[in-house]
Amino acid sequence: MTSKTELRRLLRKLRQDFVLTYKSEFPDPQFDASAFYELMSRIRTVALYHATAGEPDTSTFASAAQGLGVDTALPWLPPQLDKIEARSRCIDFRIWKPGAPLIDTALGFAQPHGDAAIVTPDLILTPLVGFDRALNRLGQGAGHYDRAFERQPDALRVGVAWSVQEVDQLPVDDWDIPLDAIITEKEWIVRHSGRIG
Repeated sequence: MTSKTELRRLLRKLRQDFVLTYKSEFPDPQFDASAFYELMSRIRTVALYHATAGEPDTSTFASAAQGLGVDTALPWLPPQLDKIEARSRCIDFRIWKPGAPLIDTALGFAQPHGDAAIVTPDLILTPLVGFDRALNRLGQGAGHYDRAFERQPDALRVGVAWSVQEVDQLPVDDWDIPLDAIITEKEWIVRHSGRIG
């Protein structure tokens, strides 16, 4: 089986190539994402992320959350951390309203200012590098979301990905926590008999 490191390299390249040719929004307007939006209508707070390096943009979901009266949050790390320190920390989630100013972290993602309130989201939208139909997720490798999932076990876990990031089977470690669902530009994939479906 291919190692996680090699899979990350291959899948990042696939994702980047796909994004260069994809000309629509995320999700595709022709995809019926009503099941996802219905789920979002039942929660109080959704944790989004600010897309980097070819990740799907969650701004459509942020706008939808606003329309539904759902609070939005983003992952946050202490801004004074260097890259090595930041990789080993657990992320918090802080309230953020679309359009509010953001600051960059040592890891290259944008986050709210430190005076924004820390919240416990009901739904965590997580970026990923790869996924399989068992709803296993291959992340960036720092473990931020695995630690967040462990700290907040009641939060629903939904991966956000391009369809090209799917693989037949991911290598899974003991600490990996599977997702409840995945939304791609064209599909809503839910765990059978799970917390959502």
